[in-house]
Amino acid sequence: MAKRTRIGPHVTTGEPGVYISHPGVDVDNVAVPYMLDSRYKNLDLFTYGVVGMNRMNAVSETVYYATVTIPDLGYQPQFYANMVYASDNVGGIPVNSAYWPASGVTFYVNQSNNAYTPLYTGVWMPNRTTICAQSNIDQNQVHGNMVLYYVVFKNPESA
Repeated sequence: MAKRTRIGPHVTTGEPGVYISHPGVDVDNVAVPYMLDSRYKNLDLFTYGVVGMNRMNAVSETVYYATVTIPDLGYQPQFYANMVYASDNVGGIPVNSAYWPASGVTFYVNQSNNAYTPLYTGVWMPNRTTICAQSNIDQNQVHGNMVLYYVVFKNPESA
């Protein structure tokens, strides 16, 4: 039976850590990459936050938008973000409903005569230091607030 877990020094480098091998592979077999190797910084948290999104009423739609500036890590970091509608309104958008970022995707919101459907919704990083979010919602009668939640991670290779 294979030993799969080592908490302590690495078998060849002596570097302390947590090492877990794949099923059927002994943790002392360094020819096979580990399933978990604490020497590598996977998804180290860099920064996170929440910001209110600005609202602009256009002729046929309401546009929510936000921009967040983060410090430059010297590379494009991994990030996750979510826009949340945080107010009640007559249009039927559920309070605290989340729109997961997916540029160019139309989301089904609510089945009613006065429901508003996001037309263009997305969160993206155009460069290494800026997170942008935008949601265009059909109808300019929306009066609620939308917020952007974001989490930025350091890349394991660059941390």
